[in-house]
Amino acid sequence: MDFLNVFVSRPNYLKDSFKKGLDNFNTRIEDLGLKGRTIGVTDQPTKAPLDEVLNLLDECRGSVVLGYPQIEFSNGSIKGVKIENQ
Repeated sequence: MDFLNVFVSRPNYLKDSFKKGLDNFNTRIEDLGLKGRTIGVTDQPTKAPLDEVLNLLDECRGSVVLGYPQIEFSNGSIKGVKIENQ
């Protein structure tokens, strides 16, 4: 079976609580005949990150953006405005 390459944008680091869902996602796209490619996971960078993304996008037939949380703040400020923990 020939796979179609798709660019998968996601953080390289994931909390353990997200890993099973990502594994399920990867299995499902493979079941659909797609091969997910991610900088730092399936493809190792040799250039600036944006250059690598653009080059990889040229090799892919589509893209998927997975919006996993990466940074959480419970206090501090942004541009002088205090962050309220909600």
